[in-house]
Amino acid sequence: MSTGNQKSEFNLEEKLGQLNLTPSQREHAVGAMRVATDAVEVVGAITAAVKRLAGALSLKPSVRA
Repeated sequence: MSTGNQKSEFNLEEKLGQLNLTPSQREHAVGAMRVATDAVEVVGAITAAVKRLAGALSLKPSVRA
């Protein structure tokens, strides 16, 4: 789990071990969580790139006047 940019430790596999799941259900859940984590990282990278691009293209105070 994370709040903003601060990451807190969360062991998904340990939590799934506490549930009554079959091995295939557990693997499916772990795989889905890994895909979701990757998607969040990609969206974060795209957002950072767009912010850098917007900052580079924004008009400077001397140009606006």
